[in-house]
Amino acid sequence: MPECPKCGATLLLVQEPACGFCGADLHKARDIESRRREFYGPANDRAHARRTSLFVSILIYVVTILTTLPADVAAKFEQAFGPRPLGLSTTAFVCGLLTVLFTPFPFILYHYSLVGRQAGRDGVLFHSLSALAYLRDVHHRHPELSTSRRIFLSGLLFYVAVVGAWIVHTARLGI
Repeated sequence: MPECPKCGATLLLVQEPACGFCGADLHKARDIESRRREFYGPANDRAHARRTSLFVSILIYVVTILTTLPADVAAKFEQAFGPRPLGLSTTAFVCGLLTVLFTPFPFILYHYSLVGRQAGRDGVLFHSLSALAYLRDVHHRHPELSTSRRIFLSGLLFYVAVVGAWIVHTARLGI
């Protein structure tokens, strides 16, 4: 028997325009559900992932570069890299280094978005530890995502390695 999506009441007729118990508009509920299925459908995955990864990458890159500009941050970078690393000003060196390290980020984020949209279709919340649990076996259920899984996990390891190297470097210098 069909149920009302709002209150869960059993519907006697499939064609009812509204739930007799709570008054929810059933045609509207079906329309919202069909739009949700269309949005999360595989046909939109690549286009959505491309737009999302581009927008988020640009946003994070701009914010990251802007955080290197204050004088107190520049002073810490000067302690970490010296007064003129590679003959450049410290801020220019750090911005260049961040640009090089950030280069794979849009590509990694694109594949993260593909796996995340599939997780949404599978009904899984794709964040923090649940994302790692989902990534553990997504390639068995969805073989087409095995490359995206490998790229995302490689990007995660890259990020951990960069952060770890920065922590070790600053700890050695006592910053």
